[in-house]
Amino acid sequence: MKTILSVAIGILLLAGCTKYENGPEYSLITSKERLTNNWMINEAIHVNGEAPSFLDTYRDYQFNIGDDEKYTQFYRNSDEQHIIKKGVWKFTNDKLHFVATADDGSEIDYQILRLAGNELWVRFTDSGNEWELHLHPK
Repeated sequence: MKTILSVAIGILLLAGCTKYENGPEYSLITSKERLTNNWMINEAIHVNGEAPSFLDTYRDYQFNIGDDEKYTQFYRNSDEQHIIKKGVWKFTNDKLHFVATADDGSEIDYQILRLAGNELWVRFTDSGNEWELHLHPK
């Protein structure tokens, strides 16, 4: 009986093992369940070249990712205009990325670096600038 229980636990842990660069090591919660949340910026890192601060360009940034595979982004731009972008998202590349396709047809490919219940780290390129965002639930 102990052997069967040990094997079952091992299978569950292996099934939930991370594929993301920065973890978590394992999770019994699906990638989709961990991704769907109302996310806010904890840290924005400019990966290449010179660029204005992400937080100056995208003030009060929120990224609401729904389990219905729809998303909404909210922010204020540098002109203090409130911007709302809506669209759909889907996992790609064996759930190592997700692509957000806005209603206007524009797409951004987000590489998932960390996906935990309370953290989402993504890397993406926007207007030639590569960013890494560390997000937390609102």
